[in-house]
Amino acid sequence: MSALAIIEQSKYRFGQKLELNLSSSNTSRQKAEELLALTRNSLPWYERPRRGAGARIRVDKTALKDLGAMKLLEVMHAPEAMSHTEAFLGKPLFGHESEWSRARSRATERLWPYRKEAQALYRVISRR
Repeated sequence: MSALAIIEQSKYRFGQKLELNLSSSNTSRQKAEELLALTRNSLPWYERPRRGAGARIRVDKTALKDLGAMKLLEVMHAPEAMSHTEAFLGKPLFGHESEWSRARSRATERLWPYRKEAQALYRVISRR
């Protein structure tokens, strides 16, 4: 008896679906992982999910950390922010003042497109 497995491809294939027939003897976790690796490796190198520091989850976590640092630096100086985060987290969010400054710069850079769009919307709304 076989089970029909539909694996939805990632955004790289624009939602195309790949249908595979799996026999009941091949339903082990190892076989499934090998199958996923085959489909992932069939993508061109530039479309494959990134690993390590370029992985989406790590990029998002870093962005959130930077945004948190930026918001803290709006209400306190870096040494105060270090001691404040150490009190709550057990360790400072960033260890040196220069890291706090770089985090603020990265967050500001990341927010720029949104702020630019908000300014344009504000101009349109204020004309009414």
